[in-house]
Amino acid sequence: GSSWADDWQKFFDPYDIRGEEMATRQAGVDVGQLEEAWGQKQEQLQEAWGLKGAQLGETLALGREQQGEAWRGQRAELGGQWGAQQQQLGTGARRGFQDVERMISGMTQRGRGLGFGEQRRRQAEAEVSGAYKSSFGLGQSAYERALGEGRSRYKQGLKAGTSAYEQAMGAGEMALGQALETGQLGVQQATT
Repeated sequence: GSSWADDWQKFFDPYDIRGEEMATRQAGVDVGQLEEAWGQKQEQLQEAWGLKGAQLGETLALGREQQGEAWRGQRAELGGQWGAQQQQLGTGARRGFQDVERMISGMTQRGRGLGFGEQRRRQAEAEVSGAYKSSFGLGQSAYERALGEGRSRYKQGLKAGTSAYEQAMGAGEMALGQALETGQLGVQQATT
């Protein structure tokens, strides 16, 4: 019953259906562009991570190869040193046995008894043989210990490289996941 009952419409613009349609179309275009841009960005992020992951894998493989080469070189060097030491020990033992022969030969020329000479020969040969076995055992022990230490360092180096690779891969995957989630959230907010 008020005076405004008939003329309330003069306070409002008429509803523009064309404006709604244009705004809806424009929003659809904007949302489409957002999704397209996000799709491209998402592909770029995944490609970049794929390249980084491949790079990390190559770095790990190269590190393993270098460690393997270093270990093979060290093992060959140790083998060469042990071989040279074996030759020196053998040469020393031969000289020792030759000295025993010279000593026995000298004793028989001076007229000492054969019984005493034979007993002395066995004793001298036992000394030379014992010294050779002892030196050979010590050398063998040192060689095996050095090989064990080198092998242990090689394995530790491989473990450290693998651990660093796994940590880098984990960190990269987490960063990629966060970037994808952040980007997706941005698209949703912009769409809204």
